[in-house]
Amino acid sequence: MHEFNGGFIINFKIESLSYISNIATALPPHKYKQTELLEFMSNSYQQKDEFNRKLALIYGKSGINYRYSCLSDFQETTNGFSQMRVQDRMHLYRKEAVNLCLKAIKGLGRNTLDDITHIITVSCTGMYAPGLDVDLIVSLGLNENTVRSSINFMGCYAAMHGLKWANSIANSEPKAKVLVVSVELCTLHFRNDIHWDQVTACSLFSDGAAACIITAEPESQSRLAIKGFYSQLALKGQSDMSWNITENGFLMQLSSYIPDLLTEPIQGFIEDGRNTIGVNTIDHFGFHPGGRKILDHIGKELHLEKEQIQVSYETLQSYGNMSSPTVLFVLKEIITQAKENETIYSAAFGPGLSLESMITARV
Repeated sequence: MHEFNGGFIINFKIESLSYISNIATALPPHKYKQTELLEFMSNSYQQKDEFNRKLALIYGKSGINYRYSCLSDFQETTNGFSQMRVQDRMHLYRKEAVNLCLKAIKGLGRNTLDDITHIITVSCTGMYAPGLDVDLIVSLGLNENTVRSSINFMGCYAAMHGLKWANSIANSEPKAKVLVVSVELCTLHFRNDIHWDQVTACSLFSDGAAACIITAEPESQSRLAIKGFYSQLALKGQSDMSWNITENGFLMQLSSYIPDLLTEPIQGFIEDGRNTIGVNTIDHFGFHPGGRKILDHIGKELHLEKEQIQVSYETLQSYGNMSSPTVLFVLKEIITQAKENETIYSAAFGPGLSLESMITARV
């Protein structure tokens, strides 16, 4: 544990030799232009011109063209969604999250589901019991002895944690075949509160899902060999990003200082991870696009050309910030660009502030 600007960084690394299958992604049916969402939210807030000018500036500089939602009412002039009770949101979550997960898993191909031994579900935008894991086992017709794990409420970096846990399982059980599914329905929690943290969150977040399979030995669908994971916890930003359940719904704390707090340790974080895992060079970078300003700051701090993190920018532009699945959308695209044996550095950030990274090699 090392002191870091009034907080602490906790270093964590896992050595690994497992493999990631081709990544499959899925989006809900409702696609919105960012300009449409701006108009909807502006009508919802019902504020004066000065507020609307600032709102338009936030949306205009978001770096987002389109976002997807499981909700169909973002083109209406009413804002009934913001009055939904928590139980109503969770009812919608159960229905829509299961469907979106199944859509992503279908993209992996039916044969890839043979002999699944474990399933890990990742989500922070909804919870219920029996959970998403059980519903997917039933819907997919998996063995009732399938070992289940759920990663909840960890935020945007949670899919990395799911891969890390799946990797540990594969390394300890050579015959394990672990299905990892990440799904977030962020738009269920949009609100019309006049609080700039909430306003900013409503300008960024979107819905999506991603799935992949982790095995100890390479299979025909394997695309990446996992070299290792590395994480740090920068407690200086502990109060700048949070996600809480209240009687009025799920509330996001999203400070404007986050880009600075993340980029301050990023260079040391990457170097420490690379050295600890034992990888000399990085051929591709895939950062979770939490926002355009975050990507701008990271690129500047690391002296990277925009083209070197273009996939992250394009993911944000095309889909918005889908929380935990987003880094898998980025990684999926990088797989198509990487050549055999080239290394890929991927990282995601979330409440804590938590910095999670993984280094893989194309196979």
